[in-house]
Amino acid sequence: MKNISEERRNFGSSFKLHLCCAIDRSDVRQFAHYIHFRDGYAYASDAHILVRADIATICHNLFAEEEIQHLNGKSIHADCYKQLLSESFVTIDEQGFHAKDEAGNEIIYCVRDLSTPRPNTNESAIRVPNFAKIFDDLGEHQETDAIGISSKFLERLVNAMGGDTQVRIDLNGVSAMKVTHISSAGTDDIEGVLMPIWFNRENEVVKCNDIRDSQTDIDFPTIAENEETLL
Repeated sequence: MKNISEERRNFGSSFKLHLCCAIDRSDVRQFAHYIHFRDGYAYASDAHILVRADIATICHNLFAEEEIQHLNGKSIHADCYKQLLSESFVTIDEQGFHAKDEAGNEIIYCVRDLSTPRPNTNESAIRVPNFAKIFDDLGEHQETDAIGISSKFLERLVNAMGGDTQVRIDLNGVSAMKVTHISSAGTDDIEGVLMPIWFNRENEVVKCNDIRDSQTDIDFPTIAENEETLL
């Protein structure tokens, strides 16, 4: 894992979680444009790849527990997170991340609860999937002729997890592949999910799995109890 400068107080610049968000900013799956903070973890997904990172790990334990709690249940837009990584020193409160420019002017990278629409707008609430359950449900098995992976998806996922780190891939049947970041300390505080591609015996692509796909063993439930899934 890369060392962090003593002057830096931010997420490690190598943890580019925004790379796991939807590349196409017109994607109608609004949750896919954000990085979500839940119960001490940061999640990002475009429905083909998903990363879960322990917040304390990716900030090198520089944020106080109270600051991390301010993030719980909130989300930050992927573009804002990308810009946030360029800052050296930030603090966190209920509004979000605070930094200063060279002139000493305050810059705020806002976080928000997506379940509450912005005031005075016509937008709807954005339902955030229960990403933790997706990790809990890994391990189900199905049968098929052969499975493959997209090198582009894997590259984006690895870069989001730290770039030059080693990863372990666990083949959990064909429903999903669990990708685990291997740090120099041997911890697994950053995990990913990579959806496989199904092939038949003629090496023809049968289906490219989507995390939300009802035909897989992984559903995409929302946080609220008894609420319908996103399908």
